[in-house]
Amino acid sequence: MDAKERKPIFLTGVLDQSFNPDGFFTLPSDEDCKDEILRVKRLGLNTARIHIKAEEPLKLYWADRLGVLIMADIPNFWGQPTEETKVQYVREMDEQIIRDRNHPSIFYWVLFNETWGLHTAITDENGKKRNVYLPETAKWVVSCYERVKMLDPTRLVEDHSPCNCDHTVTDVSSWHFYANSYNYVKELMGIFSNGAYPGSNHNFKEGYKMGDIPFLNSECGNFWGVDGNAGSSDISWHYKFMMNEFRVHEKHCGFVFTELHDVVNEFNGHYKIDNTDKDFGLEAYGMSLYDLHSQDYLGIDYRPMTTVKPGNNVTLSLFGSSFSDKYHGKVLEVVWQTAYLDPVTEETIISDCGSYNILWEDYGKFSAGVISTVMPDTDGIVNVSFALCDNGKTVMRNFILFDVDGIRDDVLTVEPREFKTSGFDLVIPAIASSKLSGLGSGEMTAEIDTSAIPGLCNANNLRVVFEASTRPGMTHDYPIKKCEKKDIDYLRGQECNPEDNPNTFHQTDEYVHPGVIEVLIDGEACGIVSLPDSPADSRGALSHHYQESDRLLNEAGSYGYLCNIKVPSRILIKLIEKQKFSLTIRTLSDSGLSLYGRRSGRYGIGVIIKAD
Repeated sequence: MDAKERKPIFLTGVLDQSFNPDGFFTLPSDEDCKDEILRVKRLGLNTARIHIKAEEPLKLYWADRLGVLIMADIPNFWGQPTEETKVQYVREMDEQIIRDRNHPSIFYWVLFNETWGLHTAITDENGKKRNVYLPETAKWVVSCYERVKMLDPTRLVEDHSPCNCDHTVTDVSSWHFYANSYNYVKELMGIFSNGAYPGSNHNFKEGYKMGDIPFLNSECGNFWGVDGNAGSSDISWHYKFMMNEFRVHEKHCGFVFTELHDVVNEFNGHYKIDNTDKDFGLEAYGMSLYDLHSQDYLGIDYRPMTTVKPGNNVTLSLFGSSFSDKYHGKVLEVVWQTAYLDPVTEETIISDCGSYNILWEDYGKFSAGVISTVMPDTDGIVNVSFALCDNGKTVMRNFILFDVDGIRDDVLTVEPREFKTSGFDLVIPAIASSKLSGLGSGEMTAEIDTSAIPGLCNANNLRVVFEASTRPGMTHDYPIKKCEKKDIDYLRGQECNPEDNPNTFHQTDEYVHPGVIEVLIDGEACGIVSLPDSPADSRGALSHHYQESDRLLNEAGSYGYLCNIKVPSRILIKLIEKQKFSLTIRTLSDSGLSLYGRRSGRYGIGVIIKAD
């Protein structure tokens, strides 16, 4: 190929372990193989790393036909690198490469993963037993690399995909990380990016150095980034800021997210193991997963959510990241707006907006202008959204959030912690007690001082506005009933219940848990609300932003539905003459109930009582 025809590409990849409901590693039919490749493409991904297995030729055929790049792992072994093991490994490696090297989708061979099978058990001078990646084993790995280059000189070959910074000789320097918090992800990205240059030994075993080669992430996520792993929890919040961070650091040529599907003890897939969808909730902010994977990307080096005061001036420096030549040298438009939803009026208010033109530059990262905006004089979540446009057509969309910490003096706000509960099987406070849940059926009641409600004496109407969801019980909610601990090592085929894990709070998916609640004042019914589900995704921004620990997940991303109850006039008339009244929210089913406060959920309101 002529040098002028060569074009860089940003690898938007996913780890594909090939688990499926009808068999761990083999898809049942040709149509299933095709659908699996289409599932990769519909997310805007261009790469799949077939993880530690020789892929079905039919699936590779569909990758060839439909256009998905394949990083092909050679299956690893777990034991020590004995001579017998080495002979068997090389024989299988040769057979796989000879069988599959004519598939044009394969562009990359991965020989080993995370130093598995490369450690030798030794006893050191202090009598302690250790597992060591010996120099002679490293030389054997180099010989495997050289052998593959001889069998297939057209592909990239990686000696192994490391989590221990122990490359030897390789065509690509890749690295793994699993980290939960924004700060830690940013720190690790910086460390690895700064250590990636020709001659560096940062990501290499002693005695080896990085050549003038590509640098990318070959496994990432937050599943193993929390204590005891993340169980089945929302990945959307972390995924969004991690994708942005990859584009902040220009040296990264791409990523491989763990993973395409949930597997039997990892539940951090784009899809569930049965191929059903998970909802990332990004559309609520005006973007999609497809935007996050765009080859022409408009980003911002900023926290996913920041707490600010009303009226604060905010200056946001945007950047472009281009890995297609579609818009090079063109003048594109950046369109932005600052908006917030008033939960009481249910009105979206655009407080600021603007646009400007930029010259879309050549491959790589470059400055893409500045947004200067003023936070509105409000209390609650503000969305600064921005889009890259070409003659009115949207190229890519993005956003960041702010929690404006103001005072709303036109309403009375009651936090969930102020409610007393009765009847529930179990009561669970979460997210620093900003969220209160009851399992099963029951009620939550607060005593309200009428003098604390602004304007009640002259009110024509009274409304109760709050955020609520159902709350299914999970195994970890009942530690006494918890299942006997199992070996959950999926590589040995053991299935496990994700709800055993205390970090579990299921991401929104196709299966719902509906319920019905009733609102009462002094025992008189005011209204009934249907609650569709107990969701958790990026819409639960406050439930992510105000997590207390980076190493644990406490119902992260959980949120509810906006409930707006108009109090009947017959009850309002009675309240005006009272000093106090009881406000009760009770279940009319056994679906459980969650109330969200100012620092949890989606709307950040607590239970609001407003007189009009």
